[in-house]
Amino acid sequence: TWSKTNSVTHFWPQEWLPKDPAFKGVRVHSFGYNSDWAKGRDNCLNIHHFGKSLLAEMSTSPCLGDSETPIVLIGHSMGGLVIKKAYMLAMQDAAYETLAKRFHTIYFLATPHRGSGLAKLLSGILQVTYSSKAYVADLKQSSEAIQTINDEFRHYSANIDLWSFYETQELSIGGVFSKLIVSPDSATLGFCKEKQMPMNADHRSICKFDTITDPNYLILRNALASTVKGISKIGIAEHEVRNWPF
Repeated sequence: TWSKTNSVTHFWPQEWLPKDPAFKGVRVHSFGYNSDWAKGRDNCLNIHHFGKSLLAEMSTSPCLGDSETPIVLIGHSMGGLVIKKAYMLAMQDAAYETLAKRFHTIYFLATPHRGSGLAKLLSGILQVTYSSKAYVADLKQSSEAIQTINDEFRHYSANIDLWSFYETQELSIGGVFSKLIVSPDSATLGFCKEKQMPMNADHRSICKFDTITDPNYLILRNALASTVKGISKIGIAEHEVRNWPF
């Protein structure tokens, strides 16, 4: 998802961000759907199950579980829906109360909040449709899963910073035709505090970049840097308050 080629040099979360002074002290993790769980077989895995998996990994990670630092999540396409589900599951379960309070910002990259009319094509682009999968139905426009996630998320998102980046270029499909996989209307939530950013990219290239000077990378990098800077300022302020001589 995050690398333009198979070369590790293009895996920007690991290779570019840690070397950027703006991200000094930032710990970066990655999470993915293990398509080998049911490769070649039908299965019931859907957004709900992927969300539970993400939440479980976060809660049991020794790096995350033993810390109090704010958490920033970035999801591409269906990954954004998985993040929303994981956050809501955390908010609804007292066992995850401490972890849920640490969710600070969510970045959505071409996330189909309202589904996609090209659900089967989208699932193919995600490279996980080896056979019939439950989450293909989740990605359809007006699906029950999509509607439920959106209806619930708005009740829990008041204290979360939201960034929505949307594609503006059609994706060429096998050189035969081109389609906008996730429309701007579906890729944005329409919430009052939501920051919306168009990207000069298609559904694939919105999250992978040529070099650190790629204009699209700079847009995303600068947004992330602003989030980190804001978190750092809050941390400094809280530290000063705690150490104020009363």
